[in-house]
Amino acid sequence: MKKFYFFVLILCFALSLSGCTATDGNENTETPTPSLPNGAVLALYGDEIELGDITIRLPDGMTYGQEKTENGTVYYVWRTGADYVAAKNLDVVFYIYAGEDINSPDKILTDAEARNSISQSYMQIFRTAVDDGRINVDANITSTDDWYTLCFTGYSGSDNVVTTYGVYCYPKTYYGVYMLQKNITNNYSRHYYGFVFSNDAIGSMLTQREYESLLEQIKGDFLIDTFYTLPQNELSYDPTKDFSNGYSYTQLETLFQNTTNYYIIKGDREEDTTEGDTKSGTLSELYNVVRVVDGDTIIVSIDGEDVTVRLIGVDTPESVHTDDSKNTAEGKEASDWTSALLTDANVYLEYDVDTEDDFGRTLAYVYIDDIDGGLVMVNRLLLENGLAQIMTIQPNSKYASEFYQLQVAAREAKKGFWETGFFK
Repeated sequence: MKKFYFFVLILCFALSLSGCTATDGNENTETPTPSLPNGAVLALYGDEIELGDITIRLPDGMTYGQEKTENGTVYYVWRTGADYVAAKNLDVVFYIYAGEDINSPDKILTDAEARNSISQSYMQIFRTAVDDGRINVDANITSTDDWYTLCFTGYSGSDNVVTTYGVYCYPKTYYGVYMLQKNITNNYSRHYYGFVFSNDAIGSMLTQREYESLLEQIKGDFLIDTFYTLPQNELSYDPTKDFSNGYSYTQLETLFQNTTNYYIIKGDREEDTTEGDTKSGTLSELYNVVRVVDGDTIIVSIDGEDVTVRLIGVDTPESVHTDDSKNTAEGKEASDWTSALLTDANVYLEYDVDTEDDFGRTLAYVYIDDIDGGLVMVNRLLLENGLAQIMTIQPNSKYASEFYQLQVAAREAKKGFWETGFFK
């Protein structure tokens, strides 16, 4: 039904451009055609946005439209299911800016030149698109062999409110990541991209799964490992101020808190209706573990068939590799640990986007019952105990940011193979 109405809208729009109208045989009788609002961005069907260098796969339930500008293309993403939005609609939760700089003849840019280009030129397109924006750009830029990266945070909206304790709250919050191509193309130009996360018209931000899926796609496709963060004294290190891996979901929630408060104060939402964490998906039925292959691979019985399951997001040292020179004592230790935990155990499986890898193995997060009657994820336990390192393969990144934090904690606490020096 939605596609039918979309078709009707497009047909009416085309007829209005051509000057044609519907008639009943009497040329003097015309049926007026509906018109779209000025600045409307029509929905495009599908869940993938093809950019020049990467493809962004949108989480379920998201819709996008695009707008061509003289500087490139802007993509707007929303979740309302509407057939169109205005470019400045508060329901837009994710913006993508893609373009080409044709005034960049220098083969090599300094970090300062790249930062100036991003903050003063490409980011300006976003600034002019939001109402009364207040943007705070990172002090420094980071770079890889192929891309310069610069981040910003900000707020917008002239209709702010002030709490009784003097904090300003705005209707929109932003966290943006911008990339500029390091090497010029054959026609002396550079590609640039901007990815901006925001909230909808009742102050709800992306869910953890949505945010981490999009952020990990950006990081993985552009091969970005680190972002700029202010240096900290080792003796007073504060993880809440460490953004070197991009904003974690917890840090994002803190950033967006005053916007949530805006909608609470304005009465557009109740305080207890904040969208809950939906990162945990539906678990499978209970399956029996037939055998443990190694530290991160098991075989379970599903409907009477032995199925090989590879734990998502973690990688233990080798112990059963066909090239025996790659097998290690640490791999044997991790395998023994998993065997002691899971042999003959019953487990639940949770899936991500892709449920099977190139080797035909089922990909899953594996859960067992804990002593308190709850559930514990084995993937997490391996990282917490320093027996595995993170290994994110897109699009399966539901818990990627959390796994990274677990690895950092294990490394700093010198757990497992971080203590022995096997993990560097």
